[in-house]
Amino acid sequence: MIRSRTTLALLLAPLAALIVVGCLYRGYFAGLLPSAAAELDELTLPPGFHIAVYAGNVPSARQMAVGPAGIVFVGSRSEGKVYAVVDRDGDHRADQVHVLASGLNMPSGVAFRDGALYVAAVNRVLRFPDVARDLARPPKPEVVSDAYPPNAHHGWKFIAFGPDGRLYVPVGAPCNVCAPPVPSTPRSRGSTSPVVGRKSWRGACGTASDSTSTRRRESSGSPTTVATGSATSSRRTS
Repeated sequence: MIRSRTTLALLLAPLAALIVVGCLYRGYFAGLLPSAAAELDELTLPPGFHIAVYAGNVPSARQMAVGPAGIVFVGSRSEGKVYAVVDRDGDHRADQVHVLASGLNMPSGVAFRDGALYVAAVNRVLRFPDVARDLARPPKPEVVSDAYPPNAHHGWKFIAFGPDGRLYVPVGAPCNVCAPPVPSTPRSRGSTSPVVGRKSWRGACGTASDSTSTRRRESSGSPTTVATGSATSSRRTS
């Protein structure tokens, strides 16, 4: 009996460890475990700079996009929400936080253009038209493309519009060390089909434009696919 219990414990221990690691990776323990974030007084700034908390009630915040009239749009990862953080009196501190959407699959990426908010979840890109008109009653999102791979590993996205007017959206590798097949090319509703623009990034954690060209700069390394859409409703991927 003792031997069988010992054997069972030895079998269950690795399984429990894998479950804990998986939960940590997906962010299921966010808010339950101590944060590794530095306190403000632990940060060192260059002379003349000042730092303060802008908004503290935006769980799992990821990419931000500046909108009109003091609005900052914020994506999230484990929380599955998209926020609108509002500074109404211009004192550089948020007065309100609106939840524009919830229940999404890692909606990390956000970008604002021509009155619309673009949100990138793992396997789709959404568009909220005229989003700032009434933040308390946000518009129903339109699906720009729902043909991105569903892989959660490196599946969260950081998006940005380039100087060419296109939206760049990364497609991360579903692994750390592998050569995955090229995913099916997403087709954006109301636009032409995107095309592969770059390869060999594992997972972009940000993107920036070179104002003199349409080249992109991403962080991270290993296989990833960059797709490019038209300049209508979806616009580009990286």
